[in-house]
Amino acid sequence: MSNHQKDNRIGRNRAALIGAAGGVLVLAGILAGPSIDGPPITDAQAAADVYVDDAGAVLTSAVVLLLGVVALLWFAGVAHTWLGSRTDAESPLPSIGFGGAIAGAVSLGISGVIMASQALRAQEADAVVDPDVLASLADLSTHMFGLAAPLCFSALVGTVAIASLRRPTELPRPFAMASVALAVLMIVPPVAWIGMLLFLVWLLAVSSMVAFRTSETRSIDLERSDAVAV
Repeated sequence: MSNHQKDNRIGRNRAALIGAAGGVLVLAGILAGPSIDGPPITDAQAAADVYVDDAGAVLTSAVVLLLGVVALLWFAGVAHTWLGSRTDAESPLPSIGFGGAIAGAVSLGISGVIMASQALRAQEADAVVDPDVLASLADLSTHMFGLAAPLCFSALVGTVAIASLRRPTELPRPFAMASVALAVLMIVPPVAWIGMLLFLVWLLAVSSMVAFRTSETRSIDLERSDAVAV
């Protein structure tokens, strides 16, 4: 294998860091927003006051979250290629993981758009904010993040774990086994939001390992390619 081909392969792997950037941005968006109790929101007027008084902070949080969604959509393609290169040609795992990543990113995008729309409305001078409507939309935004997104992303976590348990990849076997537990956690509604937060950490770890580690399988392939070239 030529140095040019090796450099291209390394470049494709380093593209996985886009996933890490997406995870960091999503987490930053969560932390940047003001705290609202719920769901379900029990004090609709208090929630409305947060959007009116801190509309700028809510909007900033939504924008940062949406930037993270863009990175995650890009990472979905990177993950699909990575899984495809480490599974058999007829394996459904790359497509399942890709679909889950796209659906999860879209769920986060809907959550961010709801936040942004309410913040923009609250910023209007003559805006009439219905506390009950705002509370319902805020609950929906939270559920998209804490229920829908982790359910979808669990497909990505599960497929990556299965692929890494079946054959050597950049991910250590103990990490792959822990990923199985995370995938299960992300589909249990009462604690799925915890799984979503852990997923962002998982994403950072996976992106870094794919970008900077060399799997045993890839090392053997490179050695064989070099031997043939000689």
